[in-house]
Amino acid sequence: FPPKRSKSKIKTKKAKRVNNMRSIIIILLIIFITVYGLYADECSCENPCSPGFRCTRCNDRTGYGSRWCNGELKCQPCSKGRYSNRPNCDKHCMDCEKGYYSDVRGATECKPCPAGHSCDFFNKPIKCRRGYHNPQIANPLGCQPCGKGKYSDQIGALECKTCPVGHWCHSWVNKYATPCYWGQYQDEVGQTTCKICEAGTYTDKRRSTRCTPCGLGQYQPSFIYFGNQRADCKRCGEGTYSDVEGAVKCKTCPKGHYCPKYWVNHPLKCPPRKYQDQPGRVACKWCKPGTYNLKEGASKCELCPAGSKCIHGFPIICHYKYYSPEGSDECLKCPRKHFCPIPSLEPIPESNNRMIKTLIHKAALLSEETYHRKHSEGKTVYGFVEYRYDFIVVAFRGTDTWEDRLTDALVVKKSYSGCGGCQVHTGFLNSYSIVRKPMLEKVDILTRKHPKAKILATGHSLGGAKAALAAYELSMRGYLVDYVTFGSPRPGNVIFANNVNRAVRGMNLRVTFGRDIATVVPPKNSGYSHIGKEIHFTDQSTMHELPGYVDYAYGALRRNSFWDHKMKNGYRWLRDE
Repeated sequence: FPPKRSKSKIKTKKAKRVNNMRSIIIILLIIFITVYGLYADECSCENPCSPGFRCTRCNDRTGYGSRWCNGELKCQPCSKGRYSNRPNCDKHCMDCEKGYYSDVRGATECKPCPAGHSCDFFNKPIKCRRGYHNPQIANPLGCQPCGKGKYSDQIGALECKTCPVGHWCHSWVNKYATPCYWGQYQDEVGQTTCKICEAGTYTDKRRSTRCTPCGLGQYQPSFIYFGNQRADCKRCGEGTYSDVEGAVKCKTCPKGHYCPKYWVNHPLKCPPRKYQDQPGRVACKWCKPGTYNLKEGASKCELCPAGSKCIHGFPIICHYKYYSPEGSDECLKCPRKHFCPIPSLEPIPESNNRMIKTLIHKAALLSEETYHRKHSEGKTVYGFVEYRYDFIVVAFRGTDTWEDRLTDALVVKKSYSGCGGCQVHTGFLNSYSIVRKPMLEKVDILTRKHPKAKILATGHSLGGAKAALAAYELSMRGYLVDYVTFGSPRPGNVIFANNVNRAVRGMNLRVTFGRDIATVVPPKNSGYSHIGKEIHFTDQSTMHELPGYVDYAYGALRRNSFWDHKMKNGYRWLRDE
């Protein structure tokens, strides 16, 4: 344990501390009394105070003076914020003027307030707060607000800054420039508000100086509730699209198109086999069974053409011996005892027209006879003109020699005189020109003998083509002509065929059998056409009348038989009644 101190020593130290405290208090009182004029000079108007002082009773300011000075008039220094610049016996000092200050006691003058400060309390300058400025020294107005369109972000600012682009300064006291919000912009300085992006534009950044047009597949409506709704563009919904930048609204997807998802910048055309008959759709429809579409952007599907079946929007041509009506989704087999020349034609029933059969029988006998005729002098026989079966018969022989085959090969078309726009097979016309003159002379002679007799122009194969030229010329000369051919090729172009069909006033029949290949040459797509109504025999006893003067394009795949073409094979039974 530490040694114990005596009580006398402890009392001595406490007494020393008390004496020291008393000495400090006395010294402070002396300084205080001196400062407040306990020992100041007495003053009166005859003995005024020096500049910087005022004449007042020592207890006028404080209550403590009555103990030492008893209310005597004495000179005391001017307080801070006041001054006296001359000998003074007044009770008060003068206040510093606005824009000046005094930061010491007993001042003889006030100091000017520095720029960037305010001296509202006159005793010291205070720096201007943010949002205020003071550009002058000794400015009586002090710190002033920056005003709208300007700001001050520093303490003690001499001047305010102009609100930059991309910002706005809306109040009188702006401590800083407020950035424009999303969807707003400002492209001018010193503005109090930001502009809202125009319709069709947006900005997703703050402090924007311009707005960006909406991209393809987007839009920005003209009416909004809040400016920040222009912070981004809206995507076009399903069934709509936008194909321009800066769109105010999306366009409705038109018919024949579809807009399946967001960000569609152009309508998509419906592909083949599909269609869309309503606007604003997200997908195309499949063509219904029995309809088809082969092009893009269709608003409807077409009925399936006759001769085809349409499944899933695509036409498929029916096979041989099958047919289909318009708008069908299946091919039908040709019924028994019917003939289906092409799939697009309805089945043709068997015909029992005895008059036509009788005429064909007679013409078949005459056409076969041309192959057996021989000239008495050994010359080539191209046909004959005789009065038979109450007809003036003009019969031509068909292809039988190599010379005839070379004639068939001259397929180049040649203009036919006396018929505007008519063109005929060059070989057929050359061969006909050989017998034309004697044929006309003999017809004229027989007509005088039999004035009421009709002319029957007939022939097989090449002879049928020459019979067409003879029938046309005789009809144009005023004769009443029946025209019947067997296995005839196409003699001329469409104009020639139409003129012959109009000119011939009697029977105009073109007999075909089975799959005779000569009936499909020259090809129809080369500009040739048949003459007359086709009478087709599928067998020896079944005859079919095809409607109208129509040249059906059978094609070589359906008629490709040389056997059926020969008169002694395919058409041999027609001579037997």
